[in-house]
Amino acid sequence: PLPMIDYIQCKVEEVPTSLLKARDKALVKKQTFTWNNIDFVPEYTNSCYIKKYIAKIEGIRIELYDNTLKISNSLHKFFKGNNHSDFYYSEIIQSIDLLGNILQISPSKMYITKLEFGINQFFDNYQVILSSINHYKNKEFDKMKSKSKCYGMKLSMEEVYIKIYNKSEQVYFLNRERISPNMLRLEIGLSGKQLSFIPNVEALKHFDILNKLKEKFLYYFDKIIFDEAYNLEKIKNRDLELLYAGENPKFWTEYSRQNREVAKKRKQKYNKICKERVIPNLHKNVMDKTTSKLNFLFRN
Repeated sequence: PLPMIDYIQCKVEEVPTSLLKARDKALVKKQTFTWNNIDFVPEYTNSCYIKKYIAKIEGIRIELYDNTLKISNSLHKFFKGNNHSDFYYSEIIQSIDLLGNILQISPSKMYITKLEFGINQFFDNYQVILSSINHYKNKEFDKMKSKSKCYGMKLSMEEVYIKIYNKSEQVYFLNRERISPNMLRLEIGLSGKQLSFIPNVEALKHFDILNKLKEKFLYYFDKIIFDEAYNLEKIKNRDLELLYAGENPKFWTEYSRQNREVAKKRKQKYNKICKERVIPNLHKNVMDKTTSKLNFLFRN
């Protein structure tokens, strides 16, 4: 139960002649026009010139410039109507062929400029996972927020971003639709040289290309450092305060300075809480479950 390819952005330089002719005819009167049952609407500059024509097909956004097309948005939503359901390898192939047929453009002529690869995965301890994310190669994550509520973590680099967020909450924010509450989205976004091994959309139909994407995805997530995580169910407030205060070495230095004997007893209590409450191998569990589900998805 997980999608792989979601958002794509690509450029087409060999636009169907019939589409350009229909556009040129509409330009004379600055009209909306229809081509192949697709409605194209003009978008104007501040000077009232037509900058481009825009069309939408089941969520896919089409932008027609002078002699090029820009295609963007979610293949998953285009094919399934949402991007939180199952989306298998076989369906990726079908969605690519369907898009090519509708636009009368070979997917081999759709050159990818941006791409998202990820999975939706169920984790019973999803809140612990999100709160325990520390850094990737000493680069800190930023909080993903809707209004004032944090629902995930994101790290942006030059040609890569990494996201882990509560997909259930995002779907509710955007669509007011409630889905299973413990679903996390693990995702990488690639652009530029990071996409050098994927020449075009047609290439996404090939298993070896998707496998390289999977390996790249697992590489980035395997490098994420998690803080030590704890099971906080039914923990006493006093123990909770000690658990997190005790992570700071300065806390114990100051405590010992004020009262060495009490500090010694509290440190023993702290160590006991840590031992009883720690969730072992959090990073390994996340990676094992993610890898297992990816392998499952690739077989279908």
